[in-house]
Amino acid sequence: MIAKPIVPVEHKILQIMTRLNTNRYQTLEDFVSDSMSLPDMIAIFLGVLELIKIRKILIYDTEGTLLDMSAKFTINGGVINGEIRDYNKNTVVNGGTFVAYSQLTYAIICEGKTVINDANVAGKHGAVAGTSTTTTEIYGGSFELLDNPGVSDHCTYFVTAIYGGVFTLGNNNDNGGQVFYESTIATGYHAVENDGKFYVVAEGIDAVVTSQANLETALASGDAKIYLAAGEYTMPATGKFNAGDVVVCAPGTVFTGSSNANINGATIEGATFSNPGGSAVSSTINGTFKGCTFEGSNGARWAYAGETVVFEDCVFSGSTYGVHFDGGANDVIFRNCTLSGFNALGGELTMVTFEDCTFVGNGKSAYNGANLWGSAAFKNCEFTFDGTSTYEWIDCIGADKTYSFDNCTINGVAYSAENYASYIANIWSRNHKTVKINGVDCTL
Repeated sequence: MIAKPIVPVEHKILQIMTRLNTNRYQTLEDFVSDSMSLPDMIAIFLGVLELIKIRKILIYDTEGTLLDMSAKFTINGGVINGEIRDYNKNTVVNGGTFVAYSQLTYAIICEGKTVINDANVAGKHGAVAGTSTTTTEIYGGSFELLDNPGVSDHCTYFVTAIYGGVFTLGNNNDNGGQVFYESTIATGYHAVENDGKFYVVAEGIDAVVTSQANLETALASGDAKIYLAAGEYTMPATGKFNAGDVVVCAPGTVFTGSSNANINGATIEGATFSNPGGSAVSSTINGTFKGCTFEGSNGARWAYAGETVVFEDCVFSGSTYGVHFDGGANDVIFRNCTLSGFNALGGELTMVTFEDCTFVGNGKSAYNGANLWGSAAFKNCEFTFDGTSTYEWIDCIGADKTYSFDNCTINGVAYSAENYASYIANIWSRNHKTVKINGVDCTL
């Protein structure tokens, strides 16, 4: 008998990846078929799990238990057709698609503490099942009970707390199946039904909108509290929003083109404004934006503050401008925002305030920082000036304006009256302004 040649484990993993280039549907038996010893098999299996984690692999099965988790486990993506089961450990699911086709199989079975932050989950017996003595929490994703005629099944079973997500029963399930069987929607949240789907949203949201036409209809009612389902939209025209309107956007909600952000004192949460070929926003801006992303050639360009404008937990990123306010005699407030690109704030603005914000290069724009023509205050801000952008500075330009920096850092070092001269190339004034750094007058 001729012995098989000894092949290093890392070479075997490369062979696995080569096979995946031609056939992504592999079984665990395929992966370990060349193993020569138990340590060899374990090493290959751990390599396979790493490939799953980084979304490089799809394991396929039609029925039964596909993946048993007997240790702390994090799933960041991938596609698994079959059941996964948490045996009394801690499992976190951050993404991926999980489908169980067996009539008696849930896609995810939770026997430890399981947290699902986002996933697409479907099963004929149900999507997610916990137990009466374990903790299962759902924060987002889509969950579906597949068609299973003649069987009383449930979308969720013994889920401890549901904070978000979309839940659907199978079309042919007419035998008493429930969306939330022995499951609890978390305090402060409730389920709103739209076209057979149940959306778990914050209390106070009273309508789910899934189309452009329905969005404008809902806004026309006045005092609208809307959950906007994922999809592409265009921003309604000026005058469509009313003060007090709230639009909470699902992950994946995108307003395309050059959007009009004149929302008349309303609040928009969680939207992405995207325009790769121009400015994501170019208009008068008013109201409050929370958790929004502004991206394009410019995040916002030629904007005007129609009243006090508030950005919270927002990201501004452009291949040239991050955010550019050309005028408007009102305040603009940034809280816990990330700004990259060229940021310019006009002299007509009453006051620009940055609280807990980060300025950082984005690898696209040559600029990182801000030109300030009006008064500005920085509180607890972090400036990353590490040479990755050609121009990295905060320029306090306004001749008759005031500027202050309190509890800020540059590249992790506290910015102070004692060391500001060392950073004069990064925080400066072409007019040699006197600014306050932690309450102390310093001339830039």
